[in-house]
Amino acid sequence: MECRKGQMTLEGKHFNVLKFSVNGRNNFHYDGTISNLKFDDGENHVKIGYRTSATGSLQFLEDRAEVSSTGETSNPVYWIPSISEPGIKTSTEIFVMVRKPLLAISNGELVETKDLGDWTEYHWVMDFPHSFYLTSIAVAEFSVFREQVDGVNLEYYLPKGIEEYAWNLESTKRAMEFFSSYTGVRYPFKKYAQVVLYGMNGGMEYITSTHLTWRVIHDKRADVDYSADSLIAHELAHQWFGDLVTTKDWANIWLNEGFATYFQALFTEKDKGTEEFIYDMYTKLKTYLEEYNEYSRPIVSRYYKWADELFDRHTYQKGAMVLHALRSLLGDDEFRKGIRTYLEKHSGKSVDTEDFRKAMEEVSGRDLTQFFDLYVYSAGHPEISVSVQYSGSPTVILEQGQVTYPLDLEIKLVTDSGEEIRHVQFNSPRMELPVPNLKYVCVDPKFNTFVVIHDNQGEELLLAESEDRDIMCRIRSSLSLSKYSDERAIKTLGRLIDDLFWGVSYEVNKPWQSENQGGPRRTLQAYTSKSQGKEGIS
Repeated sequence: MECRKGQMTLEGKHFNVLKFSVNGRNNFHYDGTISNLKFDDGENHVKIGYRTSATGSLQFLEDRAEVSSTGETSNPVYWIPSISEPGIKTSTEIFVMVRKPLLAISNGELVETKDLGDWTEYHWVMDFPHSFYLTSIAVAEFSVFREQVDGVNLEYYLPKGIEEYAWNLESTKRAMEFFSSYTGVRYPFKKYAQVVLYGMNGGMEYITSTHLTWRVIHDKRADVDYSADSLIAHELAHQWFGDLVTTKDWANIWLNEGFATYFQALFTEKDKGTEEFIYDMYTKLKTYLEEYNEYSRPIVSRYYKWADELFDRHTYQKGAMVLHALRSLLGDDEFRKGIRTYLEKHSGKSVDTEDFRKAMEEVSGRDLTQFFDLYVYSAGHPEISVSVQYSGSPTVILEQGQVTYPLDLEIKLVTDSGEEIRHVQFNSPRMELPVPNLKYVCVDPKFNTFVVIHDNQGEELLLAESEDRDIMCRIRSSLSLSKYSDERAIKTLGRLIDDLFWGVSYEVNKPWQSENQGGPRRTLQAYTSKSQGKEGIS
């Protein structure tokens, strides 16, 4: 490695060090956790021989003869002399020797396989610089399936005995084509492997070699209501956002997780349509609000004890909502150009939020300081209460919460004469819109804005709104109608239970479900944490 003269620290916990030299010298200090090394100017050679139980970094399932790495956030320090900060990048070369018929999968290219009788040695090289936490191994008896998309080798590793379910990963090809097209940056590596493991409870985006939970496996009958596509898309999106471009530090982890969460939703829009996308984003908003009711923090925050604390719904779901708000503010074309500039400018590098902001400003020509201050560096979110007052003719009243956000709103006004869409700049605590012959109002009917809407219209207006063609209007009216117990409100809610869009039906039916009745069309977005000991997307 090329270095300046001075001292460097490597982390490695609970190693049994057998030999250690720097440029042939044995002058080092290791205290069981940290090694302090003295380097010369120029190229230096470090040789470390050690044994480790890998407790805390490798997961062993003896009954299934399966071994897999656990990467984020600092687990590599239990099996690799490394640096736990994500902004430090390195290339890797890994040799793994396993007993036949086991296979060993790692990052990058398999450059050599040696037959050693009862054993096989696998030699993997990942020459693209990456964070230590993105280094992986997976060992088990696998069946391998291969295909190509745009010159990229796709590899699917399934545990022996479940080969018939390889089709569960078929959305990978469509997602890769979409992300390459949308970002303007082709998938950046030669291969992309997905390894299905019994020891995983979610997914982990190791560079070129994602680990996936066995829960992606299901039959055709279950596929109607249960899909692995969201998890597959989320982890694949990380190859751009997290692997190609990586957060400098854990405080900015939303640059990995918020982006992968939003780009999964964009793939849903492409693959399944606009209504599925809108409901996906609405679900993300609700998921974030559940956590917000317990605590609130800025997305970028340095107040934490353990980095794992930051892998919460503010990072994932609120991060995705912020990107959605930014896309709505700039427009899809400028948003995509900004994403491309961000990826191309910082390819192979580590970034913070200011790098992303500057890329979006460069393309859009806008000053986005206020946007990032409000949405990323501050806690909370915009809220609007919608009501109608009558003094002669109806007047729509919009009131913001405690903090005033500059909002560009689309408002649907339905009157006896028909429907009108108004675009308004809402930059004050209160706004009044006189609307003669109003039948009902629906704010942000296409869910283009990151804002919590409290629909406080009267019952008659809510009943009319329940028949609107936009799913968000129907959902909001149903939530407000649930406060009423008269016959008309109950009949309307009963009709909405049979709504043509499943998400509306679920939102209406939810208050009446018992805890044991389950939920709708589950996707693997349900598994939302980093730890492999928990159910999680990473």
